[in-house]
Amino acid sequence: MKRILINTPDFSLQGGVSMYYSTIKTYLPDNIDYFHYGKNIEIKNSVIKSLLKLFNDFKKFTKLLNTGKYELIVLNPSLGFSALIRDGIFCWLAKKKKLIVVIYWRGWNVEKEKYILRFPYSLYYRFSIKIADAMIVLNSIVKNTLIKSGYTRKIFYGTTVADDYLFEKQNLMKDNNYFNILFLARVERYKGVYELIEAYKYLKKKYAQLTLTIAGDGKELENIKKIIHDEDINDINIAGFVDGNEKRIVFNKASCYVFPSYSEGMPNSVIEAMACELPVVTTKVGGIIDFFVENKMGLFIDKRSVSSIIEKVSLIFDNPEMCITFGKINYEYASKHFKASVVARNYNVLLNSIIREKIISG
Repeated sequence: MKRILINTPDFSLQGGVSMYYSTIKTYLPDNIDYFHYGKNIEIKNSVIKSLLKLFNDFKKFTKLLNTGKYELIVLNPSLGFSALIRDGIFCWLAKKKKLIVVIYWRGWNVEKEKYILRFPYSLYYRFSIKIADAMIVLNSIVKNTLIKSGYTRKIFYGTTVADDYLFEKQNLMKDNNYFNILFLARVERYKGVYELIEAYKYLKKKYAQLTLTIAGDGKELENIKKIIHDEDINDINIAGFVDGNEKRIVFNKASCYVFPSYSEGMPNSVIEAMACELPVVTTKVGGIIDFFVENKMGLFIDKRSVSSIIEKVSLIFDNPEMCITFGKINYEYASKHFKASVVARNYNVLLNSIIREKIISG
C-alpha cells in the first residue's frame, strides 16, 4: 500500500496546524508520514535565511517524492502571501509527479482573499494551488470563496480537534465563592483581549465574586500585564502558555469561556472549552457559525463591543442553571464531533475516499 505524506510545521511549534496533527497522529494509521518544512538554518540575514529555508524544503520534498512511496500529498496553507507561494510550489512539484494533492485550508483571512480572487495575484493561485485534486475547509465562508475563485473540484469540510484527555472529567473542587471567566488564546489585539479587560473592569464592580484567567502568550501579553498593574485591576490571573495537564486544570477551574475574537478559521480553544463542559460566550467568527447554536451552547457577542461582553457575561452569571445546561450540551456535541480519536478516524476515511475516487475517475 502506498503512503500519504502530510506537510506541516514541526510539531514542537505553537500553531493550529502543528497542534492539529500532533493531536491526531496517535490515532492515524501508520501509512502516514510527515514532512516538516521551515527547519532553522543558522544564518543571521533574515532574507537569505528565508530563501535558503525554502530552497532546502523544496529539495528535501522533491527527494521524498522521487522515492515513489507516496500516493497522496496533503498541504495545509493559511491564506497569506508567503504560505501561498510556498505551498503553491509544493503543489506544483507533487502534481508534476502525477500525485494526488489535497489542500487543507487551516487559516483564513478575509482581508487577504485578493490573493486568490484578484488579478494579478490570482494568476499564481490559478497555476499552483488551484490545480489540487480536492480541498478541505473549516467553514462555509472559505468554501464559498473558493467556489467564487473558480475552483470546480470537490470541497470537503474538516474540523479542529480537542485531545481525548480533555474529555476526562476531573474532580476539581471549584471555589463556589468565585465565578471564573477564562480567556485562552494567543494574546493579540484581534483576539479581543482588550475589550474583555474593559468589560471585566465594569463587571468586577457589579460582581465581587468575579475573577478572570488569561492563558496564552503573544505580542500583547506584556502590555496587558502593564494595564492590570497600572490600573490595579483585582483578581486577574495571568497563566501564560499552558499545555497538557496544565491546560486541563485551567479549563476545569473556569466557570465560562469568553472568546471575543475579530476573525478566525475554526478556533480550537472554543472546541476545547466545549470538551471541558463550559458555556461559551463568543463572536460569530469562522467555523463557529456553522455549528454553534445560540441559547443552546452559549451566547454570541458583537465584535469589538465591550457592552456586548458585559451584557452576555452578566446573563450567564445571573443564570447558573443556564451554565450547567450549556455545558452539558457542549460536552456531548464535542464528544461526537471534535474528539481527537473521532476526528482522526473521519480524516483517514476522507483521505482514502479521495484516493479511491481519483483512481476510479482516472
